[in-house]
Amino acid sequence: MKRSFLLFLPIALLILVFFLLNLIWETISIPIRSIWNILWGIGEESAIWENIIWKSRFPQTLTALVTGAGLSISGLQMQTVFRNPLAGPSELGISSGASLGVAFIILLSGTIGSTALSKLGFFGEVAISIAAITGAMLVMAIIIGISQRVWAM
Repeated sequence: MKRSFLLFLPIALLILVFFLLNLIWETISIPIRSIWNILWGIGEESAIWENIIWKSRFPQTLTALVTGAGLSISGLQMQTVFRNPLAGPSELGISSGASLGVAFIILLSGTIGSTALSKLGFFGEVAISIAAITGAMLVMAIIIGISQRVWAM
């Protein structure tokens, strides 16, 4: 128990340090004291700086943190299932399914009309993301269905 805590503590501190560094280092320089005041809601800081921190940097930092954790957990599970330290999402065709979903939606958008997904801005990006997730989920559903039939035999 003590050994795992001693390993966990430096990792947790490094995550916190990198979290704060991600808030500090950007194209617009905001002093560390101002970032601290904005995060804890003390002091009077510029409304522009508050918007930069709360509407841009903080969500990006949280997204990076959650995405990194999710990818590491899914990678660990993939390696555990296949008992292979080099296993990845291409083993089951999940990456190919996501690519197929994106290709399908891009081709579909070209045949519907003259408006391409790039002209839709944010909604085009959301459509591509949903298509990738849907393609990956369909491949996983097919794999689960086949594996259940094989397992029942």
